[in-house]
Amino acid sequence: MKITIKKIFWYLLCFLPFADSLNGYLNGGGNEGGLSFGIIYRIVIILISLYYLYIMKLSKRNLIYIIMFITSICVASLRGIDTIDSFVLIVFKLLLPILLVIVFEEGERKKRFDLNYIQSIFDFWSVAFPLTIFVPYILGIGFNTYGMGAAGYKGFYFAQNDIGFILALLYMYAFYKLNDKVSTLNILRLTLLLISNLVLGLKSNYLYVIVITIVYLLKMDYKAKKIIAKIIALAAIILGGMLIIRHFSDQIDMIINRWMFFYNEKAGVSFWTSSRIDRVTPAYIWMMSKHGILNFLFGTGMDYTKHTVLLGTNIIEMDFFDLFFQLGIVGVVEILLFYGRFINIKRIKSFYTLGVLLSILSGALAGHVFESALSGMVFSMVCVGTIYERLTIKSQALK
Repeated sequence: MKITIKKIFWYLLCFLPFADSLNGYLNGGGNEGGLSFGIIYRIVIILISLYYLYIMKLSKRNLIYIIMFITSICVASLRGIDTIDSFVLIVFKLLLPILLVIVFEEGERKKRFDLNYIQSIFDFWSVAFPLTIFVPYILGIGFNTYGMGAAGYKGFYFAQNDIGFILALLYMYAFYKLNDKVSTLNILRLTLLLISNLVLGLKSNYLYVIVITIVYLLKMDYKAKKIIAKIIALAAIILGGMLIIRHFSDQIDMIINRWMFFYNEKAGVSFWTSSRIDRVTPAYIWMMSKHGILNFLFGTGMDYTKHTVLLGTNIIEMDFFDLFFQLGIVGVVEILLFYGRFINIKRIKSFYTLGVLLSILSGALAGHVFESALSGMVFSMVCVGTIYERLTIKSQALK
């Protein structure tokens, strides 16, 4: 069997949930200690991507994008007192998703990939990710979301917010699949993702589930096929709810008790953003007091985290604020220009367009999208999906 670059990328991307679960297992749920399995996995993807772009002859536009991003990262890092580890961290978090988008953009010019290829990756992920939550739970291994013996459950994943974003996105994808075709697999897909989102125990995921479910069920579409799909989806949700009540009631009780405790401690915006918003003003005052307008324009690399750590965290955990402190307003504009082009208002009902919007909103409010090596890879494939969906529609219109 001939192994092509196309197949290599498919296997590497599909391996993502297992790579990060294995990384968490090997590191005891942590993400420290130098060259981990997760980093090696991503280095392989970066090297293959660079090789692919080399043989494909990178377009001038994408070459400019890469040079711009690397320049911004280098300038920001040199302005701070970052170690090489901090520089590598930013490269992995920000450049890997951008590199993947560019790879598939260049592949589109050569007709190497298509929408079915992208969809097959999401088909795999939408089953594999919830299974990496369920299987460890059934086996009695893995980690609680909020520490040993505490509320929520996240399998072997290190960062619960990262996997939380992915599960919410895939929950929306499960509705998209069920709406397209009613099948046992699609019903199972929806049920598994519903339970995974709720068992994780994050406020944002409960909110995502409620909003996505209501929007789908109330969407105006009176075709018989769509009505049947909605009835089946509602039945799957009820079934999933019953399974949660029966098998995960203790977890749900701990989750709710934890929410009530923090709500009594900090209500309003602080509660809903898990105190993230409280970190912005002190960090901004510190940044402007050091070098003023230069920090505002070009950021401080990871230098600002030496201040936020005094607030009990390494980063703000609201992506656009973190990008601003890292790369300055120049870096934020570059990121917005790169990803903003994947928003197509004319295709607002499309999973991929809605996925881009959900990703940007989630990153802005809860973080861990642009600032994550895990969910950033998934986000990149959502952006790629908008490219190939547009091409598919254009091709069908010409027939």
